[in-house]
Amino acid sequence: MELESALQNKPAQHWENVFTGLGVPAGRVLSVPEALATPQVKHRELLQTFEDVPGLGRSLTLTRAGFKMSKGDPEVASPPPQLGQHTTEVLRELGFADAEIERLRNTGAV
Repeated sequence: MELESALQNKPAQHWENVFTGLGVPAGRVLSVPEALATPQVKHRELLQTFEDVPGLGRSLTLTRAGFKMSKGDPEVASPPPQLGQHTTEVLRELGFADAEIERLRNTGAV
């Protein structure tokens, strides 16, 4: 309780600097936007942006795999599909006939 009270008096960045300056391994917990803005993320090319995504009307940035390979680093092939974009194909693969799919669409089930 005492330690918590003392630490609340200064921002996390202050304590990170104090502790690391004293040789104590310390690091503050970053928010997701802070973590994605770090130099390591940029250097490792962990983010991939798709411009003007259909159905979204803006760009979209996605995370890539967190590992590298000697050749052909994994990347995101395309932005996520639009809502319902593959519904017909999925229902066909599950064995639904086109007439059944149309009935489901007409009733609002899909």
